[in-house]
Amino acid sequence: MRQILQSSLQGERLLVVTGKEERADAVLRGGAEDLVFSEVNNSADGVNAHVNAGRESAGRSVRRAALNGGLSLEENDSSHSSDRRHEAIAAVRLVNQEGDVIWATTQESLGAKFRGASADVAEKITAKLKEDFEKAKGLK
Repeated sequence: MRQILQSSLQGERLLVVTGKEERADAVLRGGAEDLVFSEVNNSADGVNAHVNAGRESAGRSVRRAALNGGLSLEENDSSHSSDRRHEAIAAVRLVNQEGDVIWATTQESLGAKFRGASADVAEKITAKLKEDFEKAKGLK
């Protein structure tokens, strides 16, 4: 995530990015999490009905009586699905040399159509920094 965010920030040319903290006017700090997991869903529906009736009698006489019946209905449905998910979240802050937080944001993503979740989060952080930078320039 660090390299993706660094690349995104360099692409906007808002800041000069350096790897040497002692040369920087401010340091970008924070944490990020990138998760890839499977979401599994199972469901089952069913209907059952059973009816039976019967009677039979036999005696000494020649007559016999017999009644029987039955009914059975059954319907069952089940489904199983598994979806691969990719989520990312990052909380970053820009800290000056005295340790004061001068800017902060938290961004998250479930992934974008043409890029992964981490790249999407980096783009959102960069866009938010650019937006807030432009607002701050307008206040002068």
